[in-house]
Amino acid sequence: MFDSDEFKIKRNGYSNSIKNKKRELKSIYIPEDDHYSLKDSHDATVVRYIEMLRDNANETKDIFFVSSDKALRYWDMDRKECEYPVVIYPSQLFLILVKTCGRSQNDFNSFVSFININPAKHQISAEKANIILSGISSITEDISSQKILVSAICDGEFQDVTQQSNADQEFYQKVQSFSQNYLANELTEKESRISSLTVETEHQNQQIEVLNQTVEAVSTNNQKKSKELDERIKELRRREQDLETSRERVYSFAEKKIKPIFILKWYVMPIIIFIYFLALLVFVFLQFAYCDASWNFVTQIVSNIATTTFGKNVDEYIAYVDGAGFAVLTGFLLPQFCVKPWNADKREKDKQKKIEKYIKKNKLL
Repeated sequence: MFDSDEFKIKRNGYSNSIKNKKRELKSIYIPEDDHYSLKDSHDATVVRYIEMLRDNANETKDIFFVSSDKALRYWDMDRKECEYPVVIYPSQLFLILVKTCGRSQNDFNSFVSFININPAKHQISAEKANIILSGISSITEDISSQKILVSAICDGEFQDVTQQSNADQEFYQKVQSFSQNYLANELTEKESRISSLTVETEHQNQQIEVLNQTVEAVSTNNQKKSKELDERIKELRRREQDLETSRERVYSFAEKKIKPIFILKWYVMPIIIFIYFLALLVFVFLQFAYCDASWNFVTQIVSNIATTTFGKNVDEYIAYVDGAGFAVLTGFLLPQFCVKPWNADKREKDKQKKIEKYIKKNKLL
């Protein structure tokens, strides 16, 4: 792929274009060196390779060339034939990662350290490296501590001391002093953190103890309330049972009290009305039949009425007697006492009505 004529033509065109752009920006751009040809060719190769990857990935545009070269970025943005940029800054990549993956404090610190790399760090000679290791070894034999001290000495402000120290003995003593102070500071910081954690742990233990006591008190209180509630429920059920028993007794007592009236209305009076009606019919019938019979008591009654003042003064007196009998039947007995004893529903409703009326009247409940 890299040996194809099409690739070489594109690469060489990009390389020449990049070189021209850097020449235009030379007054404001500080390169790592003054030789552009090899680097420009490399940048052009990578840019073209990314374009080919995009073409082979069905128009996918999420393949980029991450570079801190501002001139290369300017060149990519000025190109007319490229719809989407190929070159992006590390900071732009960081923003993309933040949008898609989220971030944490450690990721942020690591990325900031990456984009702020100082390319002009001083190199430490082998002799001074040996002095540093000897000075560190004289302070601590712990491998982990030695690694931390080496990193601390090779970075930061101690590099100035490394470059300014001429005598080996002086440099050795400074390494020892720095290592000792660094470890002392680390120890102090750790002790402070341990002390702070101890205080915080004690405080949290106290809070846990208070919470446990609160939970225990709430649990005890809930158990007490639950027990009281159970007792109240039992008491209410007992009272309800007593009330139901009392109500049953009152109903039974009221039923006994209204029983004579109830029996009279539903059983006795219907029989009396029926007998009265039959007697009235017999009385009227015997007025017209078997008048000469010796056993016809109706004829004798009619004769006795005839001898009275009523019989002497009133014509057709027997009709008045019959009418009075039927008037008593239809005007008094039937309206007041006529019921249907065979209707059990009405009989039971009337019974309950009389019981409730008796209870209310006598204020039994």
